[in-house]
Amino acid sequence: MSYKSELLAPVGSRQMCLAAIHNGADAVYIGMPGFNARARVDAIDLDNLPEIIALCHLYGVRAYVAWNIVLFPSELQRAAQLIPRLAAMAPDAIIVQDIGLARLIGQICPDLPLHASTQMSVTGVEAMEVLEDLGLQRYIVARELSLDHLQQLQPVAPKPLEVFIHGALCISYSGQCGASHAMGGRSANRGQCAQSCRLPYQLVVDGVTQAAGFHLSPRDLCALEQIPALQALGIASLKIEGRLKSPHYIAAAVQAYRCMLDGEPGPQERQQLRETMALTFSREFCSGWLTDEPHQLIQAVRSGDQGLLIGTVEKVEGRRLTLQQQSSYTPQPGDGMGFVHGQRQWGGPVYQVQSSGNSLTIVMAASWSAPGLQPGALALVNQSTATERTLEQSWKDEACLRRIPLQAQVSGAAGKVLKFCLRDRDGHEVQVDSQQPMEAARTVALDKSTLQRQLGAMGRTPFSIESWQIEIADGVYLPGRALKQMRQEAVAQITALRSQRPHLTVRDISPCQKEHLPATVAEASAVGIHLVLRQPEQLAVLPSLPDNVHSVTLDWCLDDRAQEFLTSVRNHGFAAGWCSPAVIRPGDMPALQPLLDLQPDRILVRGLGALGVLRRSTDAALIGDTRFNVANGLSADYLLAQGLHKLSLAGEVPVGEIGDLSKQIGAQYLEVPVFSYPATFHMSYCLFAQHWSQSQSFPACGTPCRRRSLALQDRKGVRHHVRVDDTCANTLYLGQIQRSALTLPQWHELGVRDFRVEVLNESSSEVVKLLESLAGS
Repeated sequence: MSYKSELLAPVGSRQMCLAAIHNGADAVYIGMPGFNARARVDAIDLDNLPEIIALCHLYGVRAYVAWNIVLFPSELQRAAQLIPRLAAMAPDAIIVQDIGLARLIGQICPDLPLHASTQMSVTGVEAMEVLEDLGLQRYIVARELSLDHLQQLQPVAPKPLEVFIHGALCISYSGQCGASHAMGGRSANRGQCAQSCRLPYQLVVDGVTQAAGFHLSPRDLCALEQIPALQALGIASLKIEGRLKSPHYIAAAVQAYRCMLDGEPGPQERQQLRETMALTFSREFCSGWLTDEPHQLIQAVRSGDQGLLIGTVEKVEGRRLTLQQQSSYTPQPGDGMGFVHGQRQWGGPVYQVQSSGNSLTIVMAASWSAPGLQPGALALVNQSTATERTLEQSWKDEACLRRIPLQAQVSGAAGKVLKFCLRDRDGHEVQVDSQQPMEAARTVALDKSTLQRQLGAMGRTPFSIESWQIEIADGVYLPGRALKQMRQEAVAQITALRSQRPHLTVRDISPCQKEHLPATVAEASAVGIHLVLRQPEQLAVLPSLPDNVHSVTLDWCLDDRAQEFLTSVRNHGFAAGWCSPAVIRPGDMPALQPLLDLQPDRILVRGLGALGVLRRSTDAALIGDTRFNVANGLSADYLLAQGLHKLSLAGEVPVGEIGDLSKQIGAQYLEVPVFSYPATFHMSYCLFAQHWSQSQSFPACGTPCRRRSLALQDRKGVRHHVRVDDTCANTLYLGQIQRSALTLPQWHELGVRDFRVEVLNESSSEVVKLLESLAGS
């Protein structure tokens, strides 16, 4: 028998919770009110969260709370007050991104299980080793892991893995997307994703601007076909994305994956399941990174919900359209349809449908107009009223609701009380005795059928009786109202018993308490500038650098000249550094070995996986980049204890909290990027290979990144440049240089002495001018 994975569904409202429960979810995840990576109008709040968790537990469904954003110091104070309240609700686990929050929960309520959010960008055992001291019970791994990656990781992972199987895909590694913050002042790490990847961009190839398209907008993940492989690997939990979607979306997705987990649906049934899911929401389905076909990830023509593709337009006669049908679903009057031809789109409601074999004649509503619509256009259904009604029945129609099976036992005799016992499959058991003894029947005596009818009338309760054991004497009687009272009391007791959870110990601990102390770092009196160069040509600036530049770190792919470059830096009197990859997946270790062989003086570390390797393999000073998303002292303290020598704060930290946070951490442990081009998207998806190769894999791709330059130009005309690292990951850097939130004198007053200047395409003279402007401040 194969491993049975948990089916995990998103919940953003009570209706979504009911849809998940009654369609067969094993567990749900709910956003922590006010502190989660999704926000919606009808969200569950702190007052009704206990009710939602209890409802899940009643049905034997696990309830996880997603507290998956980074927290600022002031918010940790509030978090410390909320953790005991949350513990009293007895969720089955808390999903966390912030290391400081994980530590705080562990200190206050050590029995509350913690799961590592995908926002932690965990892709390998090296990252898990860094996080080991947090006591995490599960890792929600990045969507960018393939089945082959998972096959390598699963046997060596110290804790169970959770994998996304359905829903929206982010082009950037979750937790590594700075686009919303850099471009719009919002932050995906704060639950305020601005959907920057869904916007159109123009490709700029070797400096030449090309046509606009949705070059960063992935299709949606649908892993129906990969479920058997994931189960065979022993993946603990299979996760559906979509806390901002509709209850219909939840119902359709849970139904489909429940069917795959419980049986072996044939090709036709699987196709119908896919079509029903597409009718509730779809940007067109793909298998994401799970398979070796990442070229399919992007279709640059559209970025929003397109629904189900049903065919192509063959003839246009005003409102009357003839289609060649490709789907099993046939549009119905009242459905919403869309038509796409190149970059043009039309849409409207259906008035009439005629079907003849694979040919469909669609008459659109009287108000419909589609000038320019031509044969060859794609025809899609993006709203199906009939499908929505059918799905709603799954959580509203009593005949369709999920029932909790119970075994009933009844016994009694004249002069003794009637005993009614209910037992569920989880071992919960209750017994209710009648308040009066049974008496001899004067007219009609109780029989088995009467008892089953009276005591088994579960009605609108979540229970059903699957078996009976009745032992009563002949010729006895008990009033119907007494039987009803017994049934109601038994149902109430077993409901309470199933919803009950063990009491969790809560300790009173300040969020400022430290458990780890970083290694001693001497406080510097003089300002030190640490320069990051991103092109070999920029090494020409070395003779012109001022004396306050202490180090030069190089940030491009390692090649045969890497040692020569580092030697040149050292020969000019500077400490020589290199940048690590941001994400290490199974199989990426060979990309780190050349970096270790170089023996640089310092390494700008960009991720947990790289830290896990470097802290045990090099004597170089390890500097934590902003991509660690450090926003509070507890997070900083932990990472310093894990091997970082210094670190940079997350760009999201409010100006008003920087001072106190710097003091909490210790200014001597900070390296501040005063000039930088923030990384907006860090992608496993290779834009170079997408446009100039038939393969996304090295070396089959032919390495177009070594011959071409690539940028994406946004609607404001700003060009954001793409760079490739040694793991073939792409980083899109913001096209405009950013200054730090505080001025150099303000940082200096806080005790900070180490500052980083990161350049991108600047010439040597421009680098010098930038440093001179810094000296002038």
